[in-house]
Amino acid sequence: MLAKNWTPGTRPDGWWMSEKLDGVRAIWDGEHFRSRSGNIFHAPAWFKAGLPALPLDGELFVGRGKFNQTVSIVRSATADWASVRFLVFDLQTDGPFEDRCRTLLALDLPAHVQIVEQVLCRSQAALDEFERAILHLGGEGVMLRSPRSPYDAKRSSHLRKLKRFIDDEATVIGHQDGEGKHENRLGALVCQLTDGTRFRVGSGFTDDQREAPPPIGSKITFRYFELTPDGVPRFPTFLAVRDYE
Repeated sequence: MLAKNWTPGTRPDGWWMSEKLDGVRAIWDGEHFRSRSGNIFHAPAWFKAGLPALPLDGELFVGRGKFNQTVSIVRSATADWASVRFLVFDLQTDGPFEDRCRTLLALDLPAHVQIVEQVLCRSQAALDEFERAILHLGGEGVMLRSPRSPYDAKRSSHLRKLKRFIDDEATVIGHQDGEGKHENRLGALVCQLTDGTRFRVGSGFTDDQREAPPPIGSKITFRYFELTPDGVPRFPTFLAVRDYE
């Protein structure tokens, strides 16, 4: 189930609010953790021990602002998962959302698997305050679920995201050389959106990524503030190479 953007002006009364997590989406299928496209995350045996034979929908999560660290761990077959938690926010079963939540809360789970708190929204002011509190803690934004909504295995109007910054994908079509402290290594990626819009991403890279940047033809995830009138992402920041899904 994938989220659509929250539409400004929509009344949030009765919707369920939770923090939008800065982790890697994963489904526990009763045997493995899988990405949205079905690829297996090679979690160690101790991490999977004690999990139920139920399809849990959540995120593998290290901490706020630690998306790249999370990706690095879960993409590796040999990494130490000690800092990873699995935060569960839904159950891939029939029935309204409230019933699915009750089922989740009744589960006996290991300490590193936690159920994401869902808060009933009473007003626009309550949503604004909830968002401010999450942003103050360094979080991304808010997820909202409509009352008594089904689990839709698609992008659904029942699930909405409210965030200050927007994540998107682009294809790398070139490398721009760096200058100054980045001389002789990557300065920026030249990228292209699906509509053909070209732009540069010059921030968000580690030193190692600047030495060995994502190859031309690869897809990346990046974050930006808004689009310019010409449709160019404003303040784009690199997040990850999109090969973990």
